[in-house]
Amino acid sequence: MPTLKRRIDVIWIALALSAGIGGAALATAASGTEEGSGGGLQIAAVTDPALTSADPADGDAAAHLATATGVTGGTREAPQVWSVGGRSVLGYTAADGRFCYEFRGLTGGCLAAGTLSDSQPLDITMDHGPSTFHVYGIALDGVTGVTLHVGTTILEAAFAHNAFFVSDDALGATTETTVEVVATMSDDTTRTQAFPISSLQP
Repeated sequence: MPTLKRRIDVIWIALALSAGIGGAALATAASGTEEGSGGGLQIAAVTDPALTSADPADGDAAAHLATATGVTGGTREAPQVWSVGGRSVLGYTAADGRFCYEFRGLTGGCLAAGTLSDSQPLDITMDHGPSTFHVYGIALDGVTGVTLHVGTTILEAAFAHNAFFVSDDALGATTETTVEVVATMSDDTTRTQAFPISSLQP
């Protein structure tokens, strides 16, 4: 059974992200009703100067991502780059204000202002297969941590600069259960986004 990738509440666009035969799937989220900007997105990592990379290789990677998504970059010449849970995250601000990102070696997408909200503060991607189980994505400002509940198993995601990542390949064979991704907010309240893992099976 192949590994399946799913983005929650968005439509998949399959895109080749590597020069070789490998590829990845990204999703481009629909534009929100607000004008896009780092502030409008309410994702601090988008404009944090400490995350801006001057490495030409990162610039080339951002240009490649822009080509893959078909979402043109804006006036920002250097992308944002940081790490979470041992994974490198790269993103750029598009000309229309969206923030396009990828977890290198995995997948990503493009977020517009209004895509994330207080009731649904997480943009979630899950990679699921016989020996693969990753859940990762981008969180709205105000989220301080992310926990994953898979049946009776509870996993705490690595969290840094609005990004989260959790992996437990032993759960790859799990089926017929509900996955709950719980965001803890700065006021200690929580928001839960749930979906059935059985829906990811072919």
